[in-house]
Amino acid sequence: MKIKIVGLSIVTSMFLIGCGGSNTDATAENGILVERGPVIGSYVVDSAGNQAVNVGEGKYQFSSAPVYPITAIGGYMDVDRDGLITVNDAKLDMPLTIQANNMKKITMLTSIAQDPVLEAALLSIYDLSLDELYEETPSTSLKVSALSDVLYKYCIQNAVTVEGIDLAVLENIRTEVEQLIAANSLKTGTIAEIAAENELSLIELLNLKLTAVEASDAQDKIKQSSEIGKSISKALLDDLPLATLTQDEKDRINYFYQIERMAKEFYLLMNEKYKNKTFEVIAGAKEQQLETIKLLMERYEIPMDAVGGVNLVATQDLYTTEYNVQGEISDNDALKAAVKIEDMAIEEFAAEIASASTPADLKVVYESVIRGLYNHSNVFGSLVK
Repeated sequence: MKIKIVGLSIVTSMFLIGCGGSNTDATAENGILVERGPVIGSYVVDSAGNQAVNVGEGKYQFSSAPVYPITAIGGYMDVDRDGLITVNDAKLDMPLTIQANNMKKITMLTSIAQDPVLEAALLSIYDLSLDELYEETPSTSLKVSALSDVLYKYCIQNAVTVEGIDLAVLENIRTEVEQLIAANSLKTGTIAEIAAENELSLIELLNLKLTAVEASDAQDKIKQSSEIGKSISKALLDDLPLATLTQDEKDRINYFYQIERMAKEFYLLMNEKYKNKTFEVIAGAKEQQLETIKLLMERYEIPMDAVGGVNLVATQDLYTTEYNVQGEISDNDALKAAVKIEDMAIEEFAAEIASASTPADLKVVYESVIRGLYNHSNVFGSLVK
């Protein structure tokens, strides 16, 4: 699942300089649309580590101009396009990317087109225009819909991501794609309705539909990650009253710092072992969470080498006896361990947030952190096979 970064082809560079894009008004300024079916709950991040906020219907919003390439990791395909995660939907278990500067759509095709040779092949073999390649999605083009479906089926049936697509694959699936394009042209309904119908049939064929429990859990975590938390700064905390903390409360702050540090180190270790981009990206997000908690440690003069209370010892034992052991088995088992790590932290932060005795400044920091925890758990869970 490691994402390969390659240079833009000459033809794409000329297109970007000379033409821009015809449909960029489909998303707001600094907005990105992710579609393999609209993708909800994905972790959309630019090359500088800035994360976009999920605003619904497969759309994500950066707070400022993103730095390309942009990658969408995990999430759920809203196959029936109802804006919710249901049993008619499926996990997106492969990263998708857009490398071309200023383009606002991330699809199977833009991900494959990172490689200039494959970009040229998509244009020639399938008679695609640059506009179709970079600005159309399965919901707006029957050709893109057909090509995306056949490519996705190939990836699932051959247990590969888009990195497993090469020139031979693009040539070999041509007949199947052309047949699907012809079949699509005979159907009635809007392009989006035809795409949804085909995608639903495809995930049924591939046995990828979510269970009721999976759908409910994913929907809840997406809701929580969208509603809880705000950007935290020292200035924001300074506007809140300074509490008188007991030693146990100070130890608790350090405990939270240490469990996030351990999570980051685990993800870095798993990324080194499996070369899985997800672990690398979430480890970077953990660093941001650590900096947020560190604001409290500095505010209350809590030393970084504090022990963090007896709970920290129990958590360290969990890493030794369970998480690290499970992570050594396989990439998929490491993802399962990551979900456990995030869910354990969610429980503990949620308890502090719910407590009436938690001071206001601690609560706003914990709300910010838990928003990320829900997001991370959801992304890891969407990638578990």
